[in-house]
Amino acid sequence: MRPSVTRARLDLYNQGKVHVWQAAAIDLAGSPEATNPFVQASLHIVLAWLRIEVTQPRVLLELFGRPDGPLGAQLRLIGSLLRQPNEALCTKEARRWWTIAKAAYYARWLEFALAPGTHRRAGRP
Repeated sequence: MRPSVTRARLDLYNQGKVHVWQAAAIDLAGSPEATNPFVQASLHIVLAWLRIEVTQPRVLLELFGRPDGPLGAQLRLIGSLLRQPNEALCTKEARRWWTIAKAAYYARWLEFALAPGTHRRAGRP
């Protein structure tokens, strides 16, 4: 990550958020579920959502965990793709949804980090 967007300007609290996102992305990438098409689709749907909603790195940091933010809806969306209709929600399943959401936030963070000075929507000229 380049210092223009990352740690150099972040307080400890926001650095912690980015580290949590990074850990989730690493965890997901190293898991057997990394190749599950529904897991991949979930991650990419949330990433696309973030590309539309978030055009600045600071906004991404603010949205994560904000009570009135999109995270709850994103988790429900992930669950709708991964959960079996008759399956009871368990802690392991909920943790998996959170891991996917955090990995998507980290992917969006990396898009900002890899394109310093350009905080537009990814894929737009």
